[in-house]
This record gives sequence, structure tokens and C-alpha cells, in this order.
Amino acid sequence: MSDNLGATEKELVRVRTEKLEKIEKMGFPPYPNTAEKDYSSKRILEISSELIASGQTIHFAGRIIASRGHGKLSFLDLADEQGKIQVVLKEGSIKSGAELIPLLDIADLSRSPEKYL
Repeated sequence: MSDNLGATEKELVRVRTEKLEKIEKMGFPPYPNTAEKDYSSKRILEISSELIASGQTIHFAGRIIASRGHGKLSFLDLADEQGKIQVVLKEGSIKSGAELIPLLDIADLSRSPEKYL
């Protein structure tokens, strides 16, 4: 890496490196080889009524393309090869991995194993 990086770039690299170290210390793989998913984003949208009615837990994986918070809620837009899904995360409702949410950045790959609401 060049020593001539601008201060903003250096800060970005520092912050991302710190997040990576925290993820590793928590025991989560920062670069998993696979991210299983039950359905593509397109299929989830096609059968969303059935998923809601069933209360089925599904797994969806995609790249984070947007992230925003609002009080005790966090919203992630995850994109796969067929489209995007918005995941709503409510504080206290995530069974495992909630501590990862503040460490995620745009372009990270994420897997959402939660009940479809």
C-alpha cells in the first residue's frame, strides 16, 4: 500500500481493518467460502405471501447495497444475481450475529437467516 494515501483514505482503511479484527475476534468468518440461501430474491418476491403465512425461517444471502438505521430498526438492502431484498432488523429480535450489524459495510456479503416477516 502506498504511503501517499490521503488522510480520508487512510482513515477508511484503518476503520475497515478494525472492523475486520473485531469480526475475527468474535469467531465469525470474515470471508466465508459459501453463503447458503433457500431462495433467490426474485423467488422470495414471487412467493412472499406464502412465506409470510407459513412463518417459515428462510436463508437469503446477498451483497449489501444499502444500509440505514432508524431508532431500534436497521434496514439492509441485499442484492443477489436476480434482484434485491430489503431486510428489516429489529433490536432484540436477532437470535445470533446481532453484534455484527454495526460492523457491516456497503459491498460486504451477508446472509440473513431470519423469519420472513
